[in-house]
This record gives sequence, C-alpha cells and structure tokens, in this order.
Amino acid sequence: TPGGSDPPPDILQLCVGTRCLIIQLSHCKRMPDVLRSFLEDETITFVGVWNSQDKDNLERFRHQLEIWRLLDIRHYLATWLRNSSFEQGRSECLGHEGVRKDKEICRSNWGARSLSHDQIVQASHDVYVFCKLGVKERLWKESSNLSFVGVCF
Repeated sequence: TPGGSDPPPDILQLCVGTRCLIIQLSHCKRMPDVLRSFLEDETITFVGVWNSQDKDNLERFRHQLEIWRLLDIRHYLATWLRNSSFEQGRSECLGHEGVRKDKEICRSNWGARSLSHDQIVQASHDVYVFCKLGVKERLWKESSNLSFVGVCF
C-alpha cells in the first residue's frame, strides 16, 4: 500500500463453538458497545494466526477496536504445525480433509457490500479451525483466561 502502511481491515471473523460471525467492518458506521465489551473482556482469549499486526490495525483504524488478549496459535502448537499450511494443520490436528484455502478468494474484494458464498465459506472455515485448534490445545489455560474465541481479520 502507498507509504508502506496497511489498509484498514475489511472484516472481522469470530467463532465460538460452531457459531461463526463475519463482521464487515468497512460497512459499519459504528460498532455496538456489546461488541467492544466482548473484545475487551479480560476473561476471553482470542486465537488466530499471524495476527499481531491485525490487532494493531483494528486499534489504529476507523472503529478503534481493542482486543484484550490475542494469541497467535503458531506459538502454542507443535513445530510441525507452525511450518505447515492451513490445510495440513487442519488435517493433522482435526482430521478434516477436503476444504482448501483458495488463494483467489483470499485476494478477492473483502470490502464488497455483499460477500460471495465462497468468501463466506472460506472466512467461516478459517475462523472455525482456529477455534477448534484452541479447544484441542486448551489455549485458554495457556493464557490464564477463562474462555476463548477464534478470531481472524
């Protein structure tokens, strides 16, 4: 991007259990207080991957969202997973095969007013896997927090 800065995040993906939520940040005029309280809750650990810069972007841009505790799941999983692809990690940790991360979808317009079915499916799979990996690895114990949520940006 011009000037070397990152663009504002278009979406925020959350998953608790089997329920996934995709929030289109680029189309929200304001954030509900309940969402802010949820993200700032000190009893919740949020789990994602390669996410330290994303956390900074959420705080810096338009809605200035703060997340109390955000873990990069790579730091808590076995070395083999840290060096694996998303598909390999999912297959080895969860035993799920056949859902691939499509690079074309990754590069698609996430700021569109209406996301495509493929975008929604991929975004849901991403955050669901992080949530499941967090449960499998019991990451809420690693962070001394009481519960956790899968999160992607």
